[in-house]
Amino acid sequence: MEQRLQVFRVNLARRIWLWLMTGSMERYQVYLPPYPMMLEQNQLESCRVVCHRKELLAQLSLRANPNVAEIGVLRGDFSQVLMEQLRPANLHLFDLDFKGHRIAERFASEIAAGRVHLHEGDSSSNVSTFPLEYFDVVYIDGDHSYLGVKKDIEASVPRLSAQGYLILNDYTCWSPCENLQYGVMPAVNEFCRRENWEATHLALDGYMYCDLAIRRRISA
Repeated sequence: MEQRLQVFRVNLARRIWLWLMTGSMERYQVYLPPYPMMLEQNQLESCRVVCHRKELLAQLSLRANPNVAEIGVLRGDFSQVLMEQLRPANLHLFDLDFKGHRIAERFASEIAAGRVHLHEGDSSSNVSTFPLEYFDVVYIDGDHSYLGVKKDIEASVPRLSAQGYLILNDYTCWSPCENLQYGVMPAVNEFCRRENWEATHLALDGYMYCDLAIRRRISA
């Protein structure tokens, strides 16, 4: 029964997708989301392309035992990577609900030791309660809509240290696996151009759900 229901959902999604793209197919032969504002060349001069987001973490210039935030945790798999690679003094995890994936159980020993902290609810509201310049890294992988990403960026920036990094997961304007428009690239590009931030690393992904690390431009 469950398998038949899954097939029905996939077929229904395919039909809806074909219906939505019919108008654009006549002109482009493909559906195109709105074209995002692009980064300027001078914001990419120091950007390195790396093979994976783990390599991106390995190349960050950070103090020992930084304070790290992850917005959007899901099963906690990348939270574990952040713990192992960055060895943070404090890892703050933000999500709407931790119960579904038993995050408290997975990180029980780290929570008891005071290294991992769970913050349930709206991420931008919760991040806004932290002291200014508290975080060295904020990894954003929460609400992928334009407004959602924009809110998380705006809440995180004042809480980021002077040379800290924002890392945006799924830096794209379209999700091929979901047939869904993403607002990550438009929100990030708009912010970087307005505030003159620079990209430091672009981590590739097999389906092009890439990660982009950005920071305040360092004066020469």
